[in-house]
Amino acid sequence: MKTKLLTLIACLFLANGVQAQTVIHYWDFDRLAPYGGPANADSLRQISSDTSFALVGTMLYQALSTAPTGYSTYYDTVAGTTTNIQLALGAAPSGGKALNLHNPSAQMEARFYVPSGGYKDVVFGFGGKTNNGATRMNFSCSLDSGQNWTTSGVQVTSAFGIGGNDSLSSTYTLHTVTFDSAIANNNNRFVVRITFTNGSSASNIGSMVFDNVTLMGTRIPRAGINNIAESKKVDVYPDPATTSIYMQTSGIGNRSVKIYNATGKLVGSTTANTQLINMPVANLSAGMYYVMIHEDVTGVNYNGKFVKE
Repeated sequence: MKTKLLTLIACLFLANGVQAQTVIHYWDFDRLAPYGGPANADSLRQISSDTSFALVGTMLYQALSTAPTGYSTYYDTVAGTTTNIQLALGAAPSGGKALNLHNPSAQMEARFYVPSGGYKDVVFGFGGKTNNGATRMNFSCSLDSGQNWTTSGVQVTSAFGIGGNDSLSSTYTLHTVTFDSAIANNNNRFVVRITFTNGSSASNIGSMVFDNVTLMGTRIPRAGINNIAESKKVDVYPDPATTSIYMQTSGIGNRSVKIYNATGKLVGSTTANTQLINMPVANLSAGMYYVMIHEDVTGVNYNGKFVKE
């Protein structure tokens, strides 16, 4: 049983030489301060991703180039959802806040600047609904930071999707979009754009709600490093632990750290750029846990275990 469990956890990092898909960018909006309006759509502030494992992601809700000059709109926050939630990255278990984008949707667009450098097989996803606002989303993407747009190779995979279009209902539902590898892989100028139809042209009627926005992907092995990266043991101390654990690896640069429980469920994660890593565990229940560390520069994986009292 123990051997099978360790094999299962190891496969979360390596599966036939390919690492499992992971979060690249994440917006949970739980720490977003209210931003009232209406305001000029070109002056709405940008919203940085709450978590990024590449260059920081940025979200904009702005007027289309065809909108009349001085067009006004605004966004604020409402109760969120657990749809597509990433609890290990710090989102509120109850769903927290969600981003509420107010009409006039017909004159607006939502842009997500999501650098995908170092990743492939990317998938864009979120929990969304409409509050008497637009009911139709049209997806496109850019490979050059928004200078040019394409719908080719953009495919909605949710229940309501057709091609690059998707529908919002009055309750939160999961929406996911995939992209052909040639347009989304390993591109630090990658942008996802959503435009809206079937909505009001009045700035004070209706809104669209988004929460737990993610860009997921699979890490691309660095050149010169074997696809099946070396795995080493790492000492985790103190063991047993009560409030924090410490680990030390020999490589340089950024590394990702993940903690899994005895059933293989991800229960904690962080990133570090120092050889000595400190990670809090006070919130974990008593029991056995497994630690997986991946060094970006060397490609080396480390694994260890500890008992939480």
